[in-house]
Amino acid sequence: MKYLVFVVSVGFAFGCSDARLAKQIQAASVKSEGYFCTQAPQISNGITKFMFVIDKSGSNVDTDPGNAKRADNIERFFNSPASSPRRDNPNIAWGYIAFAGSSATAFINDGNDQNPTFVGVPNNIAAMNNALALQRGPDNDLTPYRAAIALTKKAIINDQALHPNETHNYVVFFVSDGRPTDYGAEGPAGADAFSDVDDLVNTIPGKITFSTAYYGAFDPATADGLKQMAEHGHGKFVDTNAMPDFEIDDLLNNAGAHADTYQVNKILVYNLNSAVCLDKKRISLDSDADGLCDDDETYTTKTDPQNRFSKGDGYGDYFHYISKVTGGSLPVCYDRTDEDFDLLTACEELYMYNEHPTGTKLNRADAKNPDTDFDWFIDGIEYLMLKNRSSALDMFNVFKSYDGEPVNAGEQITQHRNPLFYDYNMAPTEMYDTRIEFDKYNDQGQSCYRFKQDNLKLFHTKSVSAQNSLGPLYAHKEWDNTVLIYYIQSLEKDPTGAGYYAYSVQTLSGNPGTIKRLGRDSGLQVRDGTFTLYQIPEPAKP
Repeated sequence: MKYLVFVVSVGFAFGCSDARLAKQIQAASVKSEGYFCTQAPQISNGITKFMFVIDKSGSNVDTDPGNAKRADNIERFFNSPASSPRRDNPNIAWGYIAFAGSSATAFINDGNDQNPTFVGVPNNIAAMNNALALQRGPDNDLTPYRAAIALTKKAIINDQALHPNETHNYVVFFVSDGRPTDYGAEGPAGADAFSDVDDLVNTIPGKITFSTAYYGAFDPATADGLKQMAEHGHGKFVDTNAMPDFEIDDLLNNAGAHADTYQVNKILVYNLNSAVCLDKKRISLDSDADGLCDDDETYTTKTDPQNRFSKGDGYGDYFHYISKVTGGSLPVCYDRTDEDFDLLTACEELYMYNEHPTGTKLNRADAKNPDTDFDWFIDGIEYLMLKNRSSALDMFNVFKSYDGEPVNAGEQITQHRNPLFYDYNMAPTEMYDTRIEFDKYNDQGQSCYRFKQDNLKLFHTKSVSAQNSLGPLYAHKEWDNTVLIYYIQSLEKDPTGAGYYAYSVQTLSGNPGTIKRLGRDSGLQVRDGTFTLYQIPEPAKP
């Protein structure tokens, strides 16, 4: 895991012209950087099974005379990383097939070298040592791709029959120095080879990846054939002519990108102590995170800016305000629980209503799903920013523009701008610039991302107790800001399906003196372990 670097800049801004309020809405800006990975691929009683399919044709006498690119490379992969060797992992098993002449041979087998098997702890070390010793034996004859792929398929089919109640992921590494010799006339891999790879990975859709490496003399046609085989196998290709320091690990980056890998659909940062004010023109201080700016509570609604529940029931002050101005009424309710951590109490979830929902079959918000309409914006933020009780049940509303801007509402919310007021000309330093960049798939098949944000506005807040907020997580002292950072991760094969809501509520000081003292630690902490995972239940989809 990489360590985080935080850089802090401090400035001041005033969100209200009333001089009496200047101190309370004095703001500072902090920067944050981080690195995190999603949950590991979805595997039930699962084992990752590596299959090495390695060339032993005669040309290796010249292309890899000491077996450095084959046996030595595989041995390093088997014994790495030093801190926790793969060979000791009970959730990994190993297979080994070599090909030469007109056939392929299983170096790990059940006693018959045409019956390949996979072996795990504790017998894997002896089995791999034997396979590597055979690999280091004499190389000779031709390069039978077709036979190697067929024997690999047989290995997987046999393994499934031996373990019918287990779920596995198969990662195939196909390594060769030349063109196939058993598809008719010798030439680079073509349609027949691609079809065989398709047939192999479709044996168990979404559970098999096929990566390739070429280590022969410079030959663009042969390299391209192997590259296309990897593309058909949803894996990665490496040409050692371009990457002379090739390691088997280099084939893992995309080998984890199978159907059970999680991806990040949306990441959002939201200072809970800020709200769109009633003039609808600005976002300013909201100490108790009830959706009303402090000065609106003080001078307009006459509610307590340090108590989200001024009326003493299960509805926040904004809900009472909006029901009053619209002439409606709120059902009697005192349930302040927030089971799905979407910033709405159980009472407030009932208030969310859409006669014609999209993205869900529900007419009211789901108290167990933070994102009822599956548009990746949690219900509480979507409602408080769009000011419409139907918004949390309309997956298309965030793709609309309500203020005449060329930027849709969802993007404006991400930038922490008011989606109901034209503020397109806002200075870049006044809006959030939250962003993530995909880095790689790690050895465990997790999607890993870099996080960066240069502009996060913090305020001089008033203190709020746990009793007067959504709970202990949201209580804070004067100057402290509660900031939510979250992302929703779902399976790559089903981006709008039920996945996991990964959230973190962090307390950051808006005091310039504290920010200066803390330096780079003033910003958000974003790393593995930062986020709490909440499993989203299977949706009631249209």
